[in-house]
Amino acid sequence: MGSLAAEAHLPFVPRYRMFESTSPPELTVFPNGKHDDQVDSTAFMRRQAEAAEQHRKPQPFQTTWAIGSMEWLAEQKKSR
Repeated sequence: MGSLAAEAHLPFVPRYRMFESTSPPELTVFPNGKHDDQVDSTAFMRRQAEAAEQHRKPQPFQTTWAIGSMEWLAEQKKSR
């Protein structure tokens, strides 16, 4: 069984931030820099976080009435 963070699809960000010394120069010279590994991983992590956030949001509920019911007939009249 994995950790709760892994099961919730949350990214792991180390506390000591070993990437701080290399990220800012790579990010500031992108796309003209020679290396873009940190840019790629940062963009991937952001896409993953946004997808996880969308997954956690409750989806709107769409009511479907039984065909022929009073509610269904009222909806049909509204859509005309």
